[in-house]
Amino acid sequence: MTPVGTLLRLTGTGDVFTGLFTGTYPGESRPWHVAVFAEVRDGKILKETTIFGAPFDAPQWRAEWVERM
Repeated sequence: MTPVGTLLRLTGTGDVFTGLFTGTYPGESRPWHVAVFAEVRDGKILKETTIFGAPFDAPQWRAEWVERM
């Protein structure tokens, strides 16, 4: 299954770019957070690292440092 994504921010100069996305998988309601780091050469992606994760509540042991938004 491929998530449906929304680009939130794309930054970079030269050959290095960072993209921030949210993505939702079919049948799921909560969005995943995605960060993509890419190195481009000759108009093609040479290297890419993608980090993703679903949102979750902070564990109780660190609740004192959580700021609800």
